[in-house]
Amino acid sequence: MNEQMMDQFNGLISSCIERAAGDIVTGGGDFSIGDLAKLMAVMNESEKIQNEQERIKLDTLTLRHERINGIMSSCIKTAEIIIPSMVTVLLFNKGLKFEETGTVTSTFFKNLIHRIK
Repeated sequence: MNEQMMDQFNGLISSCIERAAGDIVTGGGDFSIGDLAKLMAVMNESEKIQNEQERIKLDTLTLRHERINGIMSSCIKTAEIIIPSMVTVLLFNKGLKFEETGTVTSTFFKNLIHRIK
């Protein structure tokens, strides 16, 4: 049942419980203590169903968030590997141009060569 239907159902049960309790207190009417007990049992079952639906919704949201967090974590780990590798390749491509021309074209590699010596 959807929430609107459950609310209507609970409203009807509550009004019946109030009426039954009033009939029992005044000593007249159509309801007995057994009827009141049955209505209370139905109300308890309704509450159990609502609690179960809320738990299922919460579990679904939790699983969804865990899945999103897992995907984001994997993307970040992948980026941690790929980005430094790409930067290294680009820098070495620039640095290796000195073999073609005979001059070091990058300040990074000028400093690197001075540190190697």
